[in-house]
Amino acid sequence: MVVSLQFFLLLLLLYFSGRGIFVFLSKANFIEEDISNLHIFTIPINYFYIITFLIFLGNITFLLHFFIKIPETLVLVIGIIFILFNFLNIKKIKLNIFVAAASTVTLFLFSLSTYTTGLSYDAGLYHLNNHLWMKTEKIVIGLSNLHMRYGYSSIYDYIAVNFNNFDNFLALHFINLSFLFCFALIIFYFVSESKSIFFKSSSLGILIFGILDNFGFNGGKNGFLEIEGITKYDSVFAVSFVLGNIFLINVMRNKKLDKFELFYFLVLCIFLIQLRPTGILFTIFSLLIFTILFRIELIDMIFNKKNVLLFFFLIIWFVKNILISGCIIFPVEVTCMQDLIWYQSGYANEENLNISNSLRSYVLFTNPFEWFDYWTNKNSYNLSTIKNLSFSTLLIYMFKKIFFSSKKVNFLYLSFYLYVILLVLFWAYTAPDFRFGIGIFLTLIISIFVNVDSMKLKFNKLIYFVIFSLCIFTIPRFENYSTFLKNSFEFIEIEAPTNPKYIDKVNSYGVTSEDDSEQCWINIDCSPNYSPNVRKEIINSYTVFIQKNN
Repeated sequence: MVVSLQFFLLLLLLYFSGRGIFVFLSKANFIEEDISNLHIFTIPINYFYIITFLIFLGNITFLLHFFIKIPETLVLVIGIIFILFNFLNIKKIKLNIFVAAASTVTLFLFSLSTYTTGLSYDAGLYHLNNHLWMKTEKIVIGLSNLHMRYGYSSIYDYIAVNFNNFDNFLALHFINLSFLFCFALIIFYFVSESKSIFFKSSSLGILIFGILDNFGFNGGKNGFLEIEGITKYDSVFAVSFVLGNIFLINVMRNKKLDKFELFYFLVLCIFLIQLRPTGILFTIFSLLIFTILFRIELIDMIFNKKNVLLFFFLIIWFVKNILISGCIIFPVEVTCMQDLIWYQSGYANEENLNISNSLRSYVLFTNPFEWFDYWTNKNSYNLSTIKNLSFSTLLIYMFKKIFFSSKKVNFLYLSFYLYVILLVLFWAYTAPDFRFGIGIFLTLIISIFVNVDSMKLKFNKLIYFVIFSLCIFTIPRFENYSTFLKNSFEFIEIEAPTNPKYIDKVNSYGVTSEDDSEQCWINIDCSPNYSPNVRKEIINSYTVFIQKNN
């Protein structure tokens, strides 16, 4: 119960901070209508308060990091400022009993994952040290030379650093859960409240996919959402990616898009790019569809006075990438600036090759059947998961055929199917690990319903609530429930390993772990032995890491 209360209090802070952002935009005449009546793709705006604040917080943090180290109190200062804006627009809360019940169930069940969720491998590999660099110094130029993984530099780290005090990592877990919580409630709204047959059908498909995740070969697992180890953000990207694709299909079906929906859609596009390069594929496809549907010139979209600020954030984001890694998009070699003193030619290609070899990515123009055999032999769950994914997709397709009637597939729907195929091929070519494909597999599921027309058999809200609750119940590991019964009122502390030992690196800056592990945990001077030899310089008050053969 204690962790549920802690999670609830954090959600309240995020919720009213996010609401304050929309009140501020309304008072500044950026939003023309009262936020109480504001909807995004027919969804009440309050479903987006939490996600909006976290996106805003991440972008403010990365901008400030150009000039200062990230202060401990940043999230409280920003949060309190926007919470105060709530007093300029006080409204009575309309309580929907089913939505309230779904919120309670989701909050309680998700918070139980705290009992068994620990730090991910990548937390000790680079995430926690990345946070420490942010809190210790302003942006470090060439930081990826110290450790390749710093080059990825996701917006998620700029969000998470505000909740990391390095004593207890519980809040970092809650931030991950916050995205899953919002996604779950939006899905419940779709199935129980929305009049859109596409929203209702595709969300039912997602819930069924989640339930099926617990059955099948090798104990189950079909590519559905997971509650991950702390600092991982694959599920965060997945829920944002799937929401973007659901909204895109809705636009394709209805051929309507108002100015504020376009603005928020672009916010989501930029956030996805900041999370992971796969977001670029979504953004390009979306802009092409918008251009076809609305005959909107891309140049006009970019220089619209309400949207131009968003593209400013994206450009500055790419500048940040260049400063940290030498590349606009790391590790894509063609985007790297070969003449920069902190970039060594071929460095991004080296990381790309390491990832491809580690995950057994498909190599172009090789035998796909031989590759599939090679890939499925990498991990015991690869073959079983792809089987479970295939059977789940087939069962959900049969569910669609039984309960829904469909339109003929037109050009737009066909283009979305081709886009999904491209996403799957991109996943196989770049990083064919299932945690990187969660958003793609969920997009595959919603694509099944892209041409639904009507529902043959309707259910009441109680049935939808039962289906939703069953899916949510199965997301946390079952051991969480028994642990909760034994430790209901225990305060949870999630800590890093204590007193790891380090030794000085030879011919290079810093230290490495004494046991030759690549995990440094919390020591910003530490990097794995396989990292290049570097020297540290101070240029105009900025720390710069340069490879020694430069």
